[in-house]
Amino acid sequence: MAKSNGNGNGAGAVHLMLQGKGGVGKSTCSAFLAQYLQEKGREVACLDTDPVNHTLAGYEGLPVEIVELMDEGEVNSKRFDQVIVKVLSENKDFVIDSGASSFISLWNYILQNEVLALLTANGRRVYIHTIVAGGGALLETISNLKELAKTTPDRNLVVWVNEHEARAEMDGKKLGEMAAYRASESKVLGNILVERRNQQTFGSDLRRMISDRLTFTEAIARPEYNVMERQRLAVVRRGLYEQLDGVEFGA
Repeated sequence: MAKSNGNGNGAGAVHLMLQGKGGVGKSTCSAFLAQYLQEKGREVACLDTDPVNHTLAGYEGLPVEIVELMDEGEVNSKRFDQVIVKVLSENKDFVIDSGASSFISLWNYILQNEVLALLTANGRRVYIHTIVAGGGALLETISNLKELAKTTPDRNLVVWVNEHEARAEMDGKKLGEMAAYRASESKVLGNILVERRNQQTFGSDLRRMISDRLTFTEAIARPEYNVMERQRLAVVRRGLYEQLDGVEFGA
């Protein structure tokens, strides 16, 4: 039996991944999150709503449904309504992965229709996940985080700091020291660091697993991954899951 998500009545939570910058790891982090929730004994449903790349749907080890929410850059209201009906009728934790190109339209639609309040009133705890990526994507991803923080009414942001390719630093300042991040901090429920590790070992193993669209459990069980590769992936998994344990989901 799936465990309660801690929001008091046993109803499932809604985890919405939003970021307007493409190629920063939204689908990968959605997959990490879904795996974590499953391994905590929760019943999970994943919705891949990216209008361009159905990356999350490539994970055969996760329960993923493709939902075409967008029509010519705008939210298809009927399909969106069907998603909300589905969320409210099924006692599952939903992980909803969205595309970069739909970021503004989808978030504006959610706000205009007061979807967060509707879900909360029906016993669903809502978490807005976003990515802050290192390197050339840093400024844009922080800017989009700031916009989410300004417009979400609750302290419900979970920030995935993706340093897999480059550290989230600028002018000698780490993310937590940057004014743009500090301006958003009151809405941040927790941070999850996707740590930059040795690129010839940990980095290579993680890129391979992501390219193969495998969950940690699947990759660690596969003989094609040697004993040290499996060991390093287990280390990465443990580090991510320990951080997720520290986020007050359901608080």
